Amino acid sequence: MVNRDTQKWLRSFYEGSFLIKGWNARTQEILKNVPPENTGEVQTLLDGLGEKIGHEWAKDNNIRKIDNTLLRQWGDELLAAKKSQPADLIQMIKRIENTVNQILV
Repeated sequence: MVNRDTQKWLRSFYEGSFLIKGWNARTQEILKNVPPENTGEVQTLLDGLGEKIGHEWAKDNNIRKIDNTLLRQWGDELLAAKKSQPADLIQMIKRIENTVNQILV
């Protein structure tokens, strides 16, 4: 069960704030450049990645393994990759997910 504080931070991760776009907005921004035939795959990959990152990031600062610095780094990488071919974007998402998996071990 997720406590209220974690729920609040998880909501912040997905919805963002006045100054920072959340995962949902970033996902939509990335999907704008993806051809329709690749949208489903990219959406699925981003949803899975967001779930892993968000649940770890929303933990207390003293125990979480993913911090704001990593969020910014991965966000920048995804935004840069959205200008690439779909295969390159998919590869970037998978690379980040692989890194996340290694961090969460």
